[in-house]
Amino acid sequence: MSTYLAEDKMDILEQLNVNLTLFIEHFSETSKNYSLLPYPPIYNCDELDGVMAVPLFRYSVISFYSVIFVMSLLGNGLVCYAVLVSQKMKTVTNFFIINLSTNDIILTLFCVPFSASEKFLLQRWPFGNSLCHIVSFVQAVSVYVSAYTLVAISIDRYMAIMWPLRPRMSKGHAKFVIVTIWLTAMVTAVPVFVTTGQTIPNDTFYEFCEFYICGEDWEDPEMKTAYSILVAMLQYGVPLVVLVFTYTSIAIVVWGKQPPGEAENQRDRRMAKSKRKMIKMMVLVVIVYTVCWLPLNIVQIIADWFPNLQQLKWFPVLYFLVHWLAMSHPCYNPVIYCWMNGRFRVSFYGVFRKVPILKHTVKKYDKSNLMSQAVLSDHMSCRHNIRSIRCNTKRAEGDLDELECHRFISSKSARSSHLLSVEHGL
Repeated sequence: MSTYLAEDKMDILEQLNVNLTLFIEHFSETSKNYSLLPYPPIYNCDELDGVMAVPLFRYSVISFYSVIFVMSLLGNGLVCYAVLVSQKMKTVTNFFIINLSTNDIILTLFCVPFSASEKFLLQRWPFGNSLCHIVSFVQAVSVYVSAYTLVAISIDRYMAIMWPLRPRMSKGHAKFVIVTIWLTAMVTAVPVFVTTGQTIPNDTFYEFCEFYICGEDWEDPEMKTAYSILVAMLQYGVPLVVLVFTYTSIAIVVWGKQPPGEAENQRDRRMAKSKRKMIKMMVLVVIVYTVCWLPLNIVQIIADWFPNLQQLKWFPVLYFLVHWLAMSHPCYNPVIYCWMNGRFRVSFYGVFRKVPILKHTVKKYDKSNLMSQAVLSDHMSCRHNIRSIRCNTKRAEGDLDELECHRFISSKSARSSHLLSVEHGL
């Protein structure tokens, strides 16, 4: 009996040993299979990655963008004030300039804080989907308006210089052109509004932390690249071609030879000098626009063609530099206006004198001399326009030909220039 019990115990132990061996083998194999599964890593969602986490880089971003934010708002605000408070400043060209300054203020408010926060400080979009659509659309519209306004100014200057005896663009026509510029810019930016939204990128960090970014979401990457090229052409390429053509033609006429309808006398030389100053100012505005926006357009097109470049460690620094340069563009135009336009300079000095902190540091400016020159210029321009109208009327009636008309205007202008110079002590 004891022998049978001993054998049964041995059988039970052997069976348990076999079962235990099979269990261990199965567990080991299962563990190997589970170890191969792609478990997501654990991220600290409060920490930034790469160069974004470097304190010096973050301080530089905050400092650089804060400077251009304040300078742009103050400078372009001064330009708008200078035109709105003075009736004599409300010219056709200044209407376009105030449109440019107003647009620069909008660009600064919607581009600088949101772009800097998302791209360089937070690495995500925390402002919601609705604001993502609005901000992206306003940014695109503002960029187009800047380019189209510069084109409108160049065409107005081109018409005035190349055909001085033709009727100038009226203020009503200028306002119509400005409205057309805004409508065209809005239509051009519709694809941005439609395709833009907040999305979670295909990245383990953003998926783990459930972070959104605000950007264009195209189903076809080739369509995105094609639209980026189209944007660069409409916002930069085509306007640049028009600007180069118009201002080159103007320079040939103004500096290369005597402009049509102008004779060689003191009054006409003074008006030619005034024209050259205006052309120099606007050419400088175009050059600054070109230098500021060209690098960003190049980087964006290259990044669309080669998306892997955005994964490089140095790419955020490069993008910060070109993006900051483009966003700083609104700061420079007010400086150019103050430097190269006497009327803007007088208006700016008048505002500075009203600020308690600045009134003791601003140098005394000979406003009376500037204004007397401005009055003289206004008198001459007014009388010149009247004579041009009378002369063109006589030409239409057949009493004068074109050459006699030019001589009539020049002879009268010379005498008026002398009398007004004596009157104003110039």
